[in-house]
This record gives sequence, C-alpha cells and structure tokens, in this order.
Amino acid sequence: MTTVSEPATLLIIDDQSANIKVLNELLRDEYRILFAIESRAGLEIARERLPDLVLLDVVMPDMDGHEVCRCLKQDERTRNIPVIFITSLQLKEFETAGLLLGAVDHVTKPFHPEIVKLRIQNQLELKRHRDHLEQIVAQQTAQLRLAKEAAEAGERAKRDLLMLFSHELRTPLHGIIGFTDLLVNSGVTEEQKEYLSVVSRSSHVLADMVEGILELMQIELDARPTSLEPFDLKATLHGVLERHTRAAREKGLTLELRGAFDTLPEVAGSARHFDRIVDHLVRNAIKFTTTGGIVVGVEVVEDRPHYVHGFVSDTGIGIEEGHREFILQYFTQVERVMTRHQGGLGLGLAYCRKALARYFEGRLWLESVPNQGSTFHFEARLCG
Repeated sequence: MTTVSEPATLLIIDDQSANIKVLNELLRDEYRILFAIESRAGLEIARERLPDLVLLDVVMPDMDGHEVCRCLKQDERTRNIPVIFITSLQLKEFETAGLLLGAVDHVTKPFHPEIVKLRIQNQLELKRHRDHLEQIVAQQTAQLRLAKEAAEAGERAKRDLLMLFSHELRTPLHGIIGFTDLLVNSGVTEEQKEYLSVVSRSSHVLADMVEGILELMQIELDARPTSLEPFDLKATLHGVLERHTRAAREKGLTLELRGAFDTLPEVAGSARHFDRIVDHLVRNAIKFTTTGGIVVGVEVVEDRPHYVHGFVSDTGIGIEEGHREFILQYFTQVERVMTRHQGGLGLGLAYCRKALARYFEGRLWLESVPNQGSTFHFEARLCG
C-alpha cells in the first residue's frame, strides 16, 4: 500500500493582492497555500500554522519584509522555517541584508515561474533533509541520555554493592579471625591449636581474596585524581618493607631497599595507592621466593623527568616467557591451577597494573628467568 504524503504548506506575505493571486495560481496544484496582505497578520499565521516555507515581499507598508524575517528568526517556533524574499528591488544591498537575516533565497520580480518553482522545491527538499537529520539527532540524543542514565544507575549500583561487600564480608571475617586468635591463647589442647591454625590461615586467605576483589572494584569506580599531594617516598617504601619483614624472615629471605633518595625531586600523588602497589609486589615476591631475597628500588626516569621508575626484584621461581603477559590479567597465577602450592585469586598484579594506569598514568612490566627470579618494573608519574 502506497502512502500519499501531504502537500507542503506555503505562506505568502505580500501587500499586493495581485502578486498573491499570481503565486497562488502558479503553486496551488502542488502546495497548500496560505496568504496574508499585512505583515503582522502574516506573523500570526506563521506562528499558528507553522508553514513549511514563507514567500515574503520586502517592501510593505506596516512592517517591511526584513523586519518580518527578523521576527520569524527570533521566535523559537518559526526560526527554522525557510524564507524566500520576492521583491522588485534589484539592489545587492537588499539581497545581502535578507540573507544576513537568515533568508535562504531571493527572487526578483518579474520572476520566471519555473525558476520560482525550482527554488521552492530545492528549499523544501533541503528542509525535509534537515528535519530528518534533526529527528535522527533527537532520537540519538534521547538514546544517549537513556544510556547515560543507565550507566549512572549502574555506577550507583556498583557503589552500593561495594559498600555492601565492604561491610557484610569484612565484618564476619574479622570476627572469625579475631576470635580464632583468642581461642588459640585460651588454654586449648595442641590438637585444637592445630585445627584453629587451619581456620586462621584459611580466614586470612579468604580475607586477602575479599580485599583484592574490593580493591579492583574500587579502581573501576574511582575518578582519576585531579590534585597531587606531596609525600615521603622513602618513608612509604620503608613502611612497606617493615610490614613484610616478619614474613621474609620466617622464610629466611632478605629484604633490601635501594635508591638515591637524596637526589630524587619532591614527589606527589596518592601515597595510599602507591603504598598498595608496592605492597602487592613485595607480597607477591615473598610468596614465590624460597631462597635468597627481595630488593626494592626507585630512580628517576631520565627521558621522562616527571616519572619515577621502581622495581621489585626477587630470586624466586621465575616466570616462563609465554606466561609473562598472561599473569598480569585477572585470576591468574604463575603456577598452573592444578599444581600450584600458593593460594589466592591472582588479583595482585592485575590490581597493580590498573592502579598504576588509573592513579599514576603509569605502567607495569617484568623481566624474568625461570628458576632464577623475576623483576617487576613500574613507572609512575610522581614528580613535577
């Protein structure tokens, strides 16, 4: 079934009824015609009926065509209606003035009927295309607004979920760990202590997993920091190593801090996130090292003066070449899943990579030799 489109509506504003009659005879078979012999009446018709195009005389007694065009273009309802001036004045100043006011064309009397028809057709075709594009833009804008609202709702849901996890998962875990430690020191038998130590180790492993997941969720929600806070880089690194001294000593490992800190410029950024990144790297190094030690170092990047280059080097099991990029992804560990001896979800390195990118415009990479050790390098924007 073919749909017959409605004819376009033209509004003719001219104080000479003879001109209106000529144009009406010329155009009535193709268009719906409205007309006015007074400027103000023409403005009222345009605002009420919203024609598709206005044919406007320039010289009229009550208000000239230029003023009518100005009024049409200033009104939100009529500003997009194309205006063609029709006048007997053959002066470039009038034509220029009309175009500057927003008219789309200018026809001089006496006019050629076919030229008038073609110019009207061209402008109506342009208007149809413009209206279609505006409709597409409006639809896409509405879709983008809905997508933005959905994304914002999703962000709120993530934050709510993060808050829920932070409270509902951490609280019972802390209770389990705390009361287990109390029971160990409350006069239980050696056998019971052994059982409780299993509960304690398992609880700490689970707590580490929860913290890893929450950290990654937090990175996804955090905005990139807009201001940098100065902090003591050497003190921050010393603090990280002090936290891991006992774990390293229990495995017979050495912990060493290297860096010409006196030559480093003042650093600024998120000390908390920098601490967490190095903490994960040191913890990881201790976990996969059985003999030797771990070295933590920092230095300024020569060709990137605003960046600090850091590294955590160990003498552990090392990483095969094919696994080096692989282990920086979520839920991945060096050891094969079926044969590994270490627990955890493999989130630490993924956290370091994402945190460096988000908070420090940095990156993480590694060098490794199987059975000899690994060095995890990172760059972080901290200076200047």
